[in-house]
Amino acid sequence: KALNRAMRKIYAHVDHQPLTYFKMNSRSFVRVDTRSIAKLIAYYQTQDDSYIVSFDLEMFFKDITYLFVYSFDRAIKKTTHKLASITKDRKMVILEQHIFDEQERELSFSNKVVF
Repeated sequence: KALNRAMRKIYAHVDHQPLTYFKMNSRSFVRVDTRSIAKLIAYYQTQDDSYIVSFDLEMFFKDITYLFVYSFDRAIKKTTHKLASITKDRKMVILEQHIFDEQERELSFSNKVVF
């Protein structure tokens, strides 16, 4: 619930419906991707703040890597994201993704972790 509240605040200007970004039950953890990063960058570029408008956000973000680390109290059977890896103790998923890399640009942040 806390992750969903945080994401709704971050994307408040681009996601207009109350979306659920994360879901979890006894069998799985799911990260649902709304593909909003490009929309968020475009939104901030249209603001009246001259500093933000003059700042080339896409250029700034082009070399940024998102590192997702999900830790659980139970063993992970599998994960669906092709860039994700499971640690040796099978309790953590690590996903490193380059947002604007041509090979990874079309990949979603969506990921399902199955216990």
